[in-house]
Amino acid sequence: MMNNYIIIGPARSGTTVTHLILKGHPQVSALNDEVQVMKLFGDGISTYTSGNDSQIESINGFRHAYEMLALLNLGKDTRAAGIKCAVISIEAARVFAERIKASFPDVSIIVIVREDILAQYASLTRARKTNIYHSWKIKTDSKTLKKINIDKGSYSRYFLENIEIINILRSLRETNKYLEISYEQDILPSLDYCSKLYEFLELDYVEPTWVNSKKVAPLPKEFVSNYENIKAIEPALLENIKELFSFRYYFKCYLKRFIK
Repeated sequence: MMNNYIIIGPARSGTTVTHLILKGHPQVSALNDEVQVMKLFGDGISTYTSGNDSQIESINGFRHAYEMLALLNLGKDTRAAGIKCAVISIEAARVFAERIKASFPDVSIIVIVREDILAQYASLTRARKTNIYHSWKIKTDSKTLKKINIDKGSYSRYFLENIEIINILRSLRETNKYLEISYEQDILPSLDYCSKLYEFLELDYVEPTWVNSKKVAPLPKEFVSNYENIKAIEPALLENIKELFSFRYYFKCYLKRFIK
């Protein structure tokens, strides 16, 4: 039986290296490029049509479009097939989660989580400014590294949105076979976490020698000029999240009184 999977996580969380580990495995079929969440899981086959699809075509189209992409490199030894996506908004996370629950109950979900949200945001900001999204070969000299200044308001919004995105993705634990990979605990130490991926997808162990590069991107402290000031606002942001979740809980309880 084919083990279908999807790698998903916020941009700059470690989805790419996880994808590379699986893509190179001789028993895996995986598309080389990243798949856009809103096009595949939001628009579906209407991406390719004038939008006059029947309801049946629309529903079946999501699954067939996924399989077309995941099985593009199908081989005689293939046991698992999948794609990799990066989520950049709460809306995209919701669209993805709703579509998975509706049309992909048998697909295994691999969620990548980066606990250091500031490092993730700094990495994304630097990538957008330099257009260098993956640093695999030559480490940047700290003396010539251009410093960036992070806006508190922009980071606060990103921090809160990232927490919400992860919570939405984690809701798939209730409906799908689910594996969560931590950037700090699994990816950063070494590529040994590949055994978790192989076991999850029922693959034979093969050392990922095809991933022959090491991430050499600079640490956030090296290029974020106001790193300590931004890091200092995180406790207050976390407290705001607790208050928000508490408000949501009591609001739901309040509504139930009237629904009855």
